[in-house]
Amino acid sequence: ADEAAALELSPGGFVRGGQRLPPADASVRTDLVCTLRASLRGASALAAIDGHLEQFGRDLLEQLEAAAEDPEEGVGPLGTGPLGEILRYSSRSDMQIACYPGRGSHYLPHLDNGDGDGRHGRDYGRVLTLIYYLHDMAPEDGGALRLYLPSKVVCAEPAVASAVGHNHLQSHSAAVDVIPRAGLLVAFRADQIVHEVRPCARARTAATVWILAKAAEARAE
Repeated sequence: ADEAAALELSPGGFVRGGQRLPPADASVRTDLVCTLRASLRGASALAAIDGHLEQFGRDLLEQLEAAAEDPEEGVGPLGTGPLGEILRYSSRSDMQIACYPGRGSHYLPHLDNGDGDGRHGRDYGRVLTLIYYLHDMAPEDGGALRLYLPSKVVCAEPAVASAVGHNHLQSHSAAVDVIPRAGLLVAFRADQIVHEVRPCARARTAATVWILAKAAEARAE
């Protein structure tokens, strides 16, 4: 958290390679962000977190692939591509540090990857969002990560259905709020799960890495 606090952040947009990219619509998001590489000097803790997040994402995709090869195990809607393709690791993003400075700062509901990241063919772009929180928030501080879970996922997972009060009508998504706390990691499909950051009453900081995937090539008969 101390290393993140020392970074130069930009309103609603990224700084990459010393060049500021166009900011997002301020009505949609009001966070401050920057993009880092794991080799950033003077940020050894963030670099360590960065490496662990990448390895976690790789391992998760491998587990999903292994489950997909077992007909009795299955994968479900969160473990395959749009046509049921097995997903394999392709690459990863640089780490993003995002700070919501309080005063009602927020990010309205959105998909991280709603258009395939402009990619084509077997490359799906970002498929996993990994968010690691750097300090604690209390419920009264706001800043919850609200995840809108598809009804088919809620119906398939009794524990999730219980957490959202069995709200799994076919025409609605169930919402789950995650209160940030230091060391908490949240992982979800970047191309399927609509989410938002609820208005923050005080500063909220997190590190995010996106895992990119492609469809596995068909095996020869």
